[in-house]
Amino acid sequence: MSSTVPEPQRSSSEIGWWKDVRSASEMAERLARSHVDKQHLEHRLTELVKENTLLKIQSSVAMRDLMAERQRNQQDRERLDGEMTGLKSQLQQAEQRAQDTAGAGRREAESAARERLLKDDFEKKIEFLKTQLNKERQGFANQLQEVKAKMADCICGEIRIGRDVQRPQPHAALPKGWMIRNSK
Repeated sequence: MSSTVPEPQRSSSEIGWWKDVRSASEMAERLARSHVDKQHLEHRLTELVKENTLLKIQSSVAMRDLMAERQRNQQDRERLDGEMTGLKSQLQQAEQRAQDTAGAGRREAESAARERLLKDDFEKKIEFLKTQLNKERQGFANQLQEVKAKMADCICGEIRIGRDVQRPQPHAALPKGWMIRNSK
């Protein structure tokens, strides 16, 4: 594991500590603490790699679901466009029949009433479809924001959507115990 984790730079105070004459028990204690810290870091690294893998899997599943939903929406739009075209043609046919039948006022009134009913029905369907489409868009926007938020919190640094994030400084990843000892 040490081949994948870069060695941290040693501060001059730590190098100086080793140059002074120390007892074997002091050196053993220092080495034991260093070993425990190293094990802790290796354990944390393993946890972070697992978490990163899980986030990548979740991200790919969410993206796949989003793409499938987009495809279904496209198919729904095409179907709705076809229905709207059919309704328009029905309306035109009704208008044409109304013009063709040059009957009495009663027939004209009936066709006008039918035309109004068809138009009202058509407008209601269009409003309903618009409302549904807006709800779906909002839902997809929320899902996309959730995926972006999850990916923005990912420590891997490999997957970022629309964000330029600076990498943390190496000392920021060290345990607080190390930073206190190094700052003395």
